[in-house]
Amino acid sequence: MLFATFYIIANIFQSYELWLLYRCFFGKSKRGAGIEFLAFVLFFAITMLLNVFIDIPILTGLSSYVMLVLIAFLGYESGWKQGLLYSVFAFVSMTLAECIVGLATGFLDLNVFQSREYYNVWGMVALPVVQYLVVLMIRNFRNLQKGREIPILYWAVTIVLPVFSLYLDLMICQQNFYWLNMLGCTVILFVMNVLVFYLCDVQIENMRVRFEKEKLEQLNVYQNRQLKLMHQMDEELRIQRHDFQKHISMLAFMNSQGEKEKLTAYLNEMQEGELFQTKFERTDNFVIDSILSYKLQEADRLGIETKMDVKVPKDLNVSAYVLTGILTNLLDNAMEACEKVQDKKIKITIKYAKKMLIIR
Repeated sequence: MLFATFYIIANIFQSYELWLLYRCFFGKSKRGAGIEFLAFVLFFAITMLLNVFIDIPILTGLSSYVMLVLIAFLGYESGWKQGLLYSVFAFVSMTLAECIVGLATGFLDLNVFQSREYYNVWGMVALPVVQYLVVLMIRNFRNLQKGREIPILYWAVTIVLPVFSLYLDLMICQQNFYWLNMLGCTVILFVMNVLVFYLCDVQIENMRVRFEKEKLEQLNVYQNRQLKLMHQMDEELRIQRHDFQKHISMLAFMNSQGEKEKLTAYLNEMQEGELFQTKFERTDNFVIDSILSYKLQEADRLGIETKMDVKVPKDLNVSAYVLTGILTNLLDNAMEACEKVQDKKIKITIKYAKKMLIIR
């Protein structure tokens, strides 16, 4: 009775661990949470029946693997290679943990073609805890692969809590408590592990959401700057276009009157004036020229000395939107920093080499 009860609880926890692994590998089920839950309940029920009525390791193992493959293909978005690979990985990980616990508790019968008898209560409880540790480590490394930051404290809890649970369970088994007390303590240990890591996951997710929110707020600031820049550039272009039309009209009038000397002098004056002045050697890239032209005028108004080295081709494999955001933000930050120092100087270098745009 005691061993059977612990066996059922351990199998429930193992099914939960497999669900964690599949969520880690495949994400949310395409069938919905309800169907996903029923799939793992069915997995638990079938494996329990096979272990009770057959209990031949090779048959129960193959049956478990086939069910894991079916769950991967039918319950999640995965290709056949991905489904087979992750199913093998999950099955092998859980089986290796089972072998380690079996050997650690003195069970040396590794014949997979015959039924076996194993009645170590501590080993039965230790098995899902060890498997839980393996699952948590796999999930941590998987999250690192996806670029998610895992706090050091979470790594520490991942190792310490399951090991601490194993130690407590060993102490409980050695005290020869009444079986209901042992069962209650074991269930509490399992629930404690699940709740602690659930709360840790919630905290990490909250941190991720907060980080994403901060990034969106920064993006909003950059977009507002870009919008302001576009409005200001549009206004300056409108003014320059108006002035240019007046200059063209004057040049046309002088030409019609035959005033060649005045026409030449006027052209020279225009060439030396602000309309044709530039602080840097212009490129053929309209986006970079427009931003630098506007920002250099702003720097002049703030009394900031600027030095530019710009060598880029006409066509860049970079989004104009992204380029505007990056370059505008860099120049804004540089001008803000110059306002806090005596020697107000900005040097910016923009080059394109080996299919990379380098901004310094």
